[in-house]
Amino acid sequence: MLQIRFLSRIQCCGIRGFITGMLLLSAVRLGAQTDVGKFKVPDIDENGVMVSLMTGESARMYPQKPMEITRLTMEFYEEDGETVKLKITSPFCNYDSRTNSATSEEKVKIEGPQYTITGEGYVFEATYSRLEIQNNVKVLLKNLNLKTAHSGKVTP
Repeated sequence: MLQIRFLSRIQCCGIRGFITGMLLLSAVRLGAQTDVGKFKVPDIDENGVMVSLMTGESARMYPQKPMEITRLTMEFYEEDGETVKLKITSPFCNYDSRTNSATSEEKVKIEGPQYTITGEGYVFEATYSRLEIQNNVKVLLKNLNLKTAHSGKVTP
């Protein structure tokens, strides 16, 4: 049963699914938690282009439970596979490879070329490219070159 799900994860999630599956398989075989130091998990498309990169300071994996990731960073790349278009960082999260989602009560920071979003507590559903921040959300917009709205009234 585990191998069937493991193989389907490889097909659906590319290299990220493969590496996560290998680490989870090790944890299941040991029947205990598995600790991993610094790690990098690239997601590479069928043309060999980097789509995203997930890194962390450490990960703790358990059989049948989401893994705990410390100092999570996720970078999403432009079509060139080199230019970062979006970066998400958080000091801690629980990552569930079965649902391809991350949750946390900790801080989160999202950086794009023209904005920075911060908050506390989040749910990230990678399958749907959806991130919901639950508390203390702040948005900083940069370099928008906005012009003042004109009401049409002339002031003497």
